[in-house]
Amino acid sequence: MNRICFSTFNLLHDVPNVCGVCTSKVPIFRFEFLDDGENTRAEYMKGFCCAPCAVKLLEVLEYIESQEWERERSALKADDMDTTDVRKQGFQLKNAQPLDSLT
Repeated sequence: MNRICFSTFNLLHDVPNVCGVCTSKVPIFRFEFLDDGENTRAEYMKGFCCAPCAVKLLEVLEYIESQEWERERSALKADDMDTTDVRKQGFQLKNAQPLDSLT
């Protein structure tokens, strides 16, 4: 299962001065990101991020999920099963990015 969680944070406590993802902008969210795909090593990140990086993290999640949908569609197609429903529910990617594109 893959997930991302965003939350606000208390400005009076230990908060970095810059986003932990891009290391250039002021953070506005605390985040936790888990990429726990079946065929990959689990990756867990947590920290603080700015608004543009929050969008990038969501795009990464979209990319990961779209890859899973494509694997499922391919498996169904290989078994000569109808993939119409998978295509209807699949994602139309525009700017989705893999996790390693954040660094």
